[in-house]
Amino acid sequence: MNNEEYSVVKVQKDGNCFFTCRAVELYEDTSRHQKVRSADVDYMCNKAGSFSYVVDRDFDQHMQNMRQTNGHTKTWAILMCYAWTVDPI
Repeated sequence: MNNEEYSVVKVQKDGNCFFTCRAVELYEDTSRHQKVRSADVDYMCNKAGSFSYVVDRDFDQHMQNMRQTNGHTKTWAILMCYAWTVDPI
């Protein structure tokens, strides 16, 4: 790990937890998880060729569902969208 400071933030286990964690990182505000979710789905839709092969059903329907609920491909998309790397702890 780098010499950066890390903190633990408790979030609700409500299907938005991934986006809530990213909202805390980006905006220091858990309530902005929907903004992060929308940006993630928009990015994936704009780059469908990069993501459609990992979705085992209709891509457009999956993206529509992901606008409201969890999705398996979200991690890849959001990392690419914000050009982030992850340091597992």
